[in-house]
Amino acid sequence: MDFIPGVDGEGLPRVIACFMEALLFKKPLQLVDGGKSRRCFTYIDDAIDAIMAIIQKPEKADGEIFNVGKPRQ
Repeated sequence: MDFIPGVDGEGLPRVIACFMEALLFKKPLQLVDGGKSRRCFTYIDDAIDAIMAIIQKPEKADGEIFNVGKPRQ
């Protein structure tokens, strides 16, 4: 998440890198898709709790995909 365009290479950075680039280079904050895009951030304790729950029941987790940071919509 520390990618800064023009400093660390080419491509599109992630949200925190976009915020940091705008702050560091005094640029306007660019909104993806006109501001319609949404991003979720997960508190680290919640992510650890989710991972521990998965580890404690490996038989239920076998072959499953878990998206810990995305709330239900």
